[in-house]
Amino acid sequence: MKILIISDHFYPTNVIGAVRPAKVAKKLLEHGYEVDVFTRYKVSREELTSKKICSNLYGLYEYKPQEQYSDQQKHHGFLYSVLYRMYLNLKNIVCAKQYCKAFAYQLSHNTDLCNKQYDVAFSTFGPLSSLFCGMYYKKTHPETRWVCDFRDPVVVKYVNFLFKPYYAYIQRKACKKADAIVAVSNGYLERICKGKFKEKSYMLPNGYDLEDALLKPHCEGRSNQLQITYVGALYGGDRDLSPLFRAISELVEENLIKAEDISLHYAGREFHVLEKQAEPYNMKNILVDYGTLTRENCLKLQFGADILLLSTWNNKDEYGVFPGKILEYMLIGKPIISLTNGDMPSGEITQVIREGHLGIAYEDACDAIDFPKLKEYIKTCYDEIKTGGNIKFSPEQAVLDRYNYDFVIEKLEKILKNG
Repeated sequence: MKILIISDHFYPTNVIGAVRPAKVAKKLLEHGYEVDVFTRYKVSREELTSKKICSNLYGLYEYKPQEQYSDQQKHHGFLYSVLYRMYLNLKNIVCAKQYCKAFAYQLSHNTDLCNKQYDVAFSTFGPLSSLFCGMYYKKTHPETRWVCDFRDPVVVKYVNFLFKPYYAYIQRKACKKADAIVAVSNGYLERICKGKFKEKSYMLPNGYDLEDALLKPHCEGRSNQLQITYVGALYGGDRDLSPLFRAISELVEENLIKAEDISLHYAGREFHVLEKQAEPYNMKNILVDYGTLTRENCLKLQFGADILLLSTWNNKDEYGVFPGKILEYMLIGKPIISLTNGDMPSGEITQVIREGHLGIAYEDACDAIDFPKLKEYIKTCYDEIKTGGNIKFSPEQAVLDRYNYDFVIEKLEKILKNG
């Protein structure tokens, strides 16, 4: 079977959206498929084939970092942020259409692509460019099975209200034209399909790859300071770590822990957002900023942690959110503190954390119940580290196995072969 993966983000770009298509390509290649990739970025074919990530790579032009909306919020007010978001939405549509035209040109002028007939085209959203290209390929190659993969829904809260009807139209059109619809969580499937297309829609989670565990650094010994680590985006504050700072602050005030014996290690572009969240609780001194790191160094930083911190949201407009970061955490094998803001309880992340005994899950919607448990958990972990031991951690292996990429790819193979 010949498979074409269409993904704007791909290895080796250091964004979470590049991980899923790269892992899918690599694992399918291992299973004996011919896997070609069409992406935005130029990467050495020799590098990819030597790493056995894909069979052939087709790209357009060099990587240019996307504008970060959260960075723009620092110095401007509400009206500016609304107008800037409108600008970004319009720019995304225009750029996606231009990218799709370039993709069409390659399909008709690139000798290798012209002469190949793929059995399956697998496009993964976002951004819009990947989705447009997937739709175009299905239109021009109707005999090819199109698997439309949604890492996120198209319509999210970051889409300006003036553009939501258009984004919703694109999402509906993609669902109608696709031979199979795939999303990373049940909540996402519900939001994307709106109760339709059940005969061709599938939940396919992100996964972790045991080979990444080879990056685990050699431990030379450690201090008895409790180290909590968070790596990734904060989306201008939509990912809110305030409950953690509140819990630590109260424990310090109650003389149950010492602030100097606990630290939060952060890697990413939004340290200023993290400082703003820590400031009301006088917790800025526990922060350690690593700036932006490569994926390999991010993994190494997380392997060195005592506790891994996860943040997400769950509400009536944005439910089913399943951050890919939790899969890295499963691989690393350290306890997780999950923080969910929003007004809907029992989110999918919370269910997995609790079912898998992966740590502690706090939800804003259940603050009265969850916050005392969060404080107790931090105090217990603190005491275990201070006494020279390790944090007790016995995850449920059956839950971990569900998210192993080897298992995920077995599910994907069935979808590729007509479900």
